[in-house]
Amino acid sequence: MLILIVIACSTIYSQEWSLKLKSTVQLRTWKLTSRADKDERSCEGANIQLIQDNKIIKEIVSDKDGNFEIDIPGNGIFYINVSYPGCNGKKFYVSTKNVASDVAGNNFKPSVTIGGFMMAKPFSGIDYIGLQEPLLAVEYKNNEFDKDKTISDKGIEIVQNIMDAEVKLIDKFCFQTKLGDEALSNKSYKLAKQYYTKALELIPNEEYPKFKLEKAEDGIKEEEAKDQALKAEKTAQIEAQKIALQKKIEEKKQKENASFNLDNKTAVENKTITPVQDSIVTTKASEEKTKAEALAATKAEEERVARSKAETEIAEKQKAQAESEALAKKKAAEEANAKVAVSAPTNTTSVNTPIQNTTQSGSVNNTTSITSVNSEANSSSVDIPVATGVKGKAKRKIKHQIGSSYHEDISIADAFYKGKKYKEAKEAYAHALKEKPNDHYATIRVSECNKRLKK
Repeated sequence: MLILIVIACSTIYSQEWSLKLKSTVQLRTWKLTSRADKDERSCEGANIQLIQDNKIIKEIVSDKDGNFEIDIPGNGIFYINVSYPGCNGKKFYVSTKNVASDVAGNNFKPSVTIGGFMMAKPFSGIDYIGLQEPLLAVEYKNNEFDKDKTISDKGIEIVQNIMDAEVKLIDKFCFQTKLGDEALSNKSYKLAKQYYTKALELIPNEEYPKFKLEKAEDGIKEEEAKDQALKAEKTAQIEAQKIALQKKIEEKKQKENASFNLDNKTAVENKTITPVQDSIVTTKASEEKTKAEALAATKAEEERVARSKAETEIAEKQKAQAESEALAKKKAAEEANAKVAVSAPTNTTSVNTPIQNTTQSGSVNNTTSITSVNSEANSSSVDIPVATGVKGKAKRKIKHQIGSSYHEDISIADAFYKGKKYKEAKEAYAHALKEKPNDHYATIRVSECNKRLKK
């Protein structure tokens, strides 16, 4: 009987071993402005719960350094939850099963140390559902307690994905606050408000954008107040200008009325105003109006005549140019015929009127002269060389009559000018200037003839 009692006590004692689990808890916080500053430190007061079959069987807190130790009974399956106010909780799995009885009954005092738990507050818009699964598992394998690599690797991946998503969100937040700060420094208050509002939509209740948003809204209110003041001032100025203008009109009207009344009073006193005088004043005003209308009509007629004259001069100039070109062509043809006549066997020469004057030896008499059949008694004339029938000599001349009108003079002068007879052309242009003094075309042509005669 005693032997059975000793065996039973020995068995119970061998089953009372426990696993001492050691770990630490840290707290991560962010200071978010236009940049992100991360702070990680030991978390004192974190809550650690040992749970079996959904029941809390033990509960402790981390010390000032964030460390904790907890004894986990042997031969069981447990979960450990780590939590801290305002932060996401973390969970892991511990199994104290599968320890051989010979190991457990031999003063067995196992212990295991696992990595720390990082506590951090959650951000809106981030998926934290992975934290509901155990992030690591501790089991007895190969005669020792250690982490299960598969579960631990999966837990590390879950935590890393969450961290990456948080960093991206923080970067977006800081970008918006930075833009808001730039807009605020440039006094673009409405734009700054948009950026700070967007930052608060990304991460609500952050102190920095809330503080800056208040400044932006104060700036908007100041601008609106200034705008209202400027509008009121401008409205007041406009009203003041209206009042001043109205006052001037009233003063002018009063002066006119006072002057009119004074004139009437003086006229009555001096008995100078009569119905006849009133009629004279009215008649005078009517005459002045009629005179002004007549003057305007006269001015309009003068302008019309001036335009008509200018158009006529342009047309005449174009016509004169056309006639000049036609005459030049005709002159060129006549000169060609004259050259043919000089080279002909017969010793006859003709310019307008056929002439034949020979000596006894058959040569042409060099003293023969021809007068143009178109000459008039009182018109000016110029000499035109006439072929003599002797090669290299053209000393005989005929008098060519200058035209009796401006256009004829210009046509004749242009023909001489194109034939390079600048002296005769000059005389014809000069005659045209007598018909039409200060004519621009003829004046220029005279100047050109003078230049060519000097060469």
